[in-house]
Amino acid sequence: MEIIGAKICKPGKTSLLIVEAEKTLRARAIGQSSGLFYVPEVLGVDPAASRIEFEYIESLETLRTIARRGDTGIFDLLEQVGRSLRVVHQELVLDDDMRIPLPEAWIDRDQEANVFIHGDFMLGNTAYDSASNRLVLLDWSAAPFFGRTPTYGSRYFDVLWFLSRLFNDATCRQMFKWDAEGMADAFLQGYGGDKMAELIAGIKVHWPNVLPMQKAYIHQRLRNSNLLPGTLYYVMQFLMTPRLRRYSRSFTHLKTEHPSGSPPQ
Repeated sequence: MEIIGAKICKPGKTSLLIVEAEKTLRARAIGQSSGLFYVPEVLGVDPAASRIEFEYIESLETLRTIARRGDTGIFDLLEQVGRSLRVVHQELVLDDDMRIPLPEAWIDRDQEANVFIHGDFMLGNTAYDSASNRLVLLDWSAAPFFGRTPTYGSRYFDVLWFLSRLFNDATCRQMFKWDAEGMADAFLQGYGGDKMAELIAGIKVHWPNVLPMQKAYIHQRLRNSNLLPGTLYYVMQFLMTPRLRRYSRSFTHLKTEHPSGSPPQ
């Protein structure tokens, strides 16, 4: 992506950019009606240049940056992120020709659990705009890991992709102080609300898909990294993945009240 004046320009395949533009427009309307989040305006799709243009927000900071800084406000923001994703899953609808399914493992037998998804929901695509004091949700194309194409599947895909990436996002220096568990609690409390038991049951059904996905993602990152950064990343994930596995055994501690936790350092 490139910043040009007051625009962010993102290149890509035109057919995928058209879908992303439509998803973004509809998500923006959901954000406006719910009051929970903001989505940057789509300024246009240029098929000739194979790019999409978005509103640029100078005062934006990703939640990954906020968490790494150790800001205690991250927990409230993540609870709001959870509530925002729940509303997206309830209200986002695309036309049938834009219904591109996830791999079969991420399609629920219970059709009510299948929704139009964000597709790359993670700390780096959630942000806070300090100038307007609002949560901002970014990048409505699917993850590159999935070819940027899926738009539809189990609601638990977005939830578990967020959790798995949350455990990936510590820096090497923060590895032993990164409160992934506390941040995950806040996010799940927001998403689950008064239906926490239903959320936990759905997560458990799809949990067997998470660690293979995590392993494949780590290996992809390693293939695309230079030796030293790749080695450091591997060591960090070697230590963080068991924490993610242990966390998956503790979902029953989640309640409907607001979580508490220590801030990441």
